[in-house]
Amino acid sequence: EIERSPLYHFYIFDFAIQLQDWATRSGVTLPAGFTDRVRSMVRYSTDVLWPNGFTPLIGSSVRQRPAGDGPLYAALESTYPQFAYAVTGGRRGSPPTERAALFATSGQVILRSALAAGLPYVDNAQLVLNDGPASTPHSHLDALAIDYYSGGRVLLPDSGLGTYNPGTAFTFFHGTSAQNAVVVDGKDQGPGKVSTGLVQAGPGWEYASGLAQLNAGVSARRSVLMLGENLVLVADSLTSAASHDYQQLWHLFPGAHLTMTGTAAQVSNGQDQPVLQIVQNQLGSAPGVQTYYGAMNPMQGWYSEVYGLLQKNHVIGYSARGTQVTYLTLLAAGPDAANPAQLTGSAGAAGIHLHLCAADGSADITIAHQAAAGETVTVSNGPGGCSHGG
Repeated sequence: EIERSPLYHFYIFDFAIQLQDWATRSGVTLPAGFTDRVRSMVRYSTDVLWPNGFTPLIGSSVRQRPAGDGPLYAALESTYPQFAYAVTGGRRGSPPTERAALFATSGQVILRSALAAGLPYVDNAQLVLNDGPASTPHSHLDALAIDYYSGGRVLLPDSGLGTYNPGTAFTFFHGTSAQNAVVVDGKDQGPGKVSTGLVQAGPGWEYASGLAQLNAGVSARRSVLMLGENLVLVADSLTSAASHDYQQLWHLFPGAHLTMTGTAAQVSNGQDQPVLQIVQNQLGSAPGVQTYYGAMNPMQGWYSEVYGLLQKNHVIGYSARGTQVTYLTLLAAGPDAANPAQLTGSAGAAGIHLHLCAADGSADITIAHQAAAGETVTVSNGPGGCSHGG
């Protein structure tokens, strides 16, 4: 948890289970607290797994499906039915019930949509927000970065591990520009303050926020709101005394087909079926848009789920400059990926107010005291579809 690496979590978790089994068979008493620690590891293991049974590529992680260790987990599955459900991809056990889980040591937040009737678990939606600072050399510089899964695949992944060998590739994969985050002045995040804001689940929605002060003079706040299985709202607020250059980055899964229409992105799978659209509304002015695919100067548009093996992938960058910049972004997946969607909003002393509409539903949202003391979020849901006036 300290490293925010699901791969290394399961690496140690498996050792702990083996040690526990050995102690039981051998009549050895383990140190006090060992069982409680394993129980905590079970909770994280249950929450962090994507609905397809794989671990996210967060931090120093490669492609991994712990379900391959089924015999090792047999006893745990009988004791923890939600863990059984997560590790088997919904074949056994009962669905996880935590829809907004905070792991305070790392600041990692995991949001999960409620499982809809008739929807296979593999198609459920899940999002991870990193609300903690880098704490070890294995940690990536990914504060406030998100990873998003919906409809059976990771739509917005972390770029992966790449390599441990010093050089251009290590610098990229370890750095902030390899994350679904906002980069300040083209630089990686440095040391500083990162804190978790509100983590809450409501009727049909899940919410989390965070504050990062990791670039000199800049306060970055990010809120993420999941609405059902197919809609995610991201609100980025960046403030500073002096003007800075910002770039909000979205990394697409390898093999994605990307079509840009102005600032709107349409993402399709290998069969040209729409799986995601990104609707951008930067308050004050239209952002600049750049796309990357296997670029080398600087390095951008690369993905690595196997150590040392790099693949090209599409990356979208929305750029802006100012002392106060607010990005409002709608991520629409599933049936909402192919249908019109709109996002409007405003920001002021009373907070951020937003209205979104898509085929799957509409909502009015107010975020007050974003990622600060007294933070609140209110959501008013409405019917689907966008009227002519938005």
